[in-house]
Amino acid sequence: MATKDERIESLVKSRPHYCRSPEKRIGVSLKFVIVLASAIFVLAVATVAAAQQTSPPAIQSSPQANTAGGNYAPLVYQGRQLTQQAAQTLENQLKKAAEDLSIRARLLGYYFTVAKRQIGVEATVAARRRHITWLIEHHPESQLAGLPEATLDIAGHDLADPAGYEQARQLWMRQMESKDVHVLRNAAFFFKVPDKPLAEKALLRLQSLEPANPQNVQQLAFLYSMSILGVGRMSNTGIPTGWSAAEANSEFARVAREKVEKSSDPELVAMVGSLVGMQSMMLSRFAQDSLRPSTTAWRSNC
Repeated sequence: MATKDERIESLVKSRPHYCRSPEKRIGVSLKFVIVLASAIFVLAVATVAAAQQTSPPAIQSSPQANTAGGNYAPLVYQGRQLTQQAAQTLENQLKKAAEDLSIRARLLGYYFTVAKRQIGVEATVAARRRHITWLIEHHPESQLAGLPEATLDIAGHDLADPAGYEQARQLWMRQMESKDVHVLRNAAFFFKVPDKPLAEKALLRLQSLEPANPQNVQQLAFLYSMSILGVGRMSNTGIPTGWSAAEANSEFARVAREKVEKSSDPELVAMVGSLVGMQSMMLSRFAQDSLRPSTTAWRSNC
């Protein structure tokens, strides 16, 4: 029977599917379909859970709703279909009702998608920064603050906003002193790609407050697998779309790997091993060519 160290070696270090050259991958299309189906399920647990709150009340359909709870995802989706005029109407309403998160949810959906084609990139970036920093400062516990539309990126696309990210980072760091589990989960979600050590800090604090919650192990496993692989970009659906040599060779990646190797938690070890395999195959399929690791780069970490 394999020892614990041998099992960890097999799960975490071997990563056989990407250490083999492409010509040796037999039946890769069929395997990809099977693994992708499994990956969607596992990644959904690890990522969507970060934006969910425990048994939230249903949000009112009226844009005058003031509750900080509820499911804002449908309202965010509605925002993707707004016209410029409709968005401006909502902005005017928000000036009189700043606490109305249902209005802000629609606007975040709008600025995340169609706005840049209607009002330009510069105005869109400024609007996103304004809404996201307000949300972190006033309602970091809300489900809305844990959605992809409420994140800011340092670089990588035309809506990246390094100055806005730094403002948001400072706000989240202050909010992370809270013992509110929703605040900590949202902070971990915000930092999981741009600042993995801060994401870990939020998750470990969360784990100390909720030691029996399985979501915490799932999200730590997700974070560690991203770090070990060097995932530097991710889609809003949880698919890794970019690899970074700096991330893969970072001090945090080394520490994450060491923690997994020394962990006595079989669930964490198994989940990291599974996620490393799934994410690496997704990277090989979905990452842009310039953000996809070469076979040599992958083999160097095997």
